[in-house]
Parts: sequence; structure tokens; C-alpha cells
Amino acid sequence: MIILFSHFFLISHNQISRKFSQILTLIITLIPDYYVKTPKGLIRVFIEAGLVKFWFPVTRIPKIGDWPLVSDMVAKNQRLLVFTSRKSKEQSEGIAYQWNYMVENECKISPTIKSFLFFTLAF
Repeated sequence: MIILFSHFFLISHNQISRKFSQILTLIITLIPDYYVKTPKGLIRVFIEAGLVKFWFPVTRIPKIGDWPLVSDMVAKNQRLLVFTSRKSKEQSEGIAYQWNYMVENECKISPTIKSFLFFTLAF
């Protein structure tokens, strides 16, 4: 099960921790809007919230090739994927820069629904 949240602050860290404890196979992907200019600001939020124990490290995200199996992610308890829109944060804070791993797709469904955008993790 993968849940995608586009706004981090719509949910609290307590809700995330509780869900991880309740559903042991849960994998959550967060793509927070990033307005924090304080160095290490966003990563500090995750550290203080105690969520880094679930963190899927950017070093394990493949640039080319297959992602780890869900069973592997669950076994290692690395079930929280976090991406940022700030390229510099990948190097400085270890938060994956979304455009290194995602592509943006635009689909036309029907004449009444002109188009919509969705993001896909690049494999």
C-alpha cells in the first residue's frame, strides 16, 4: 500500500507514526512544499518527530534500475520516502530531489476533462 501526500502539514507526525505502527506494510511517500530556508530545517522536523527511523535513505534510491522490493523496504523498516523540490537539499540534508527520480506526465482523458498532471517515480 502506498499513500501519496502532497502537503506534509496536512498530517501530523503522530498520525504517520501511528499508521506505521498499525500497518506494518505501509509505505508513505511525502513531497512537501519546501519553503524552509533554515539550514537542515526540513530534516530537523523529521528527526525531532522521530520519523527518521522509517526513512528510506536517498543512497538506496536507484538512479538506474529496479527499486528494492516492498518486502525489503518493510524488512528494513525503511517505509518513508521523502522528496523535495529543492535540488540542493539532496546533498545537504539527504532528501531526494524529486526531479532526479520522477517524471511529470500529462494525460488527456476526455473533451470535458482537458488534462491532469500526475507524478510517476522513475524506474
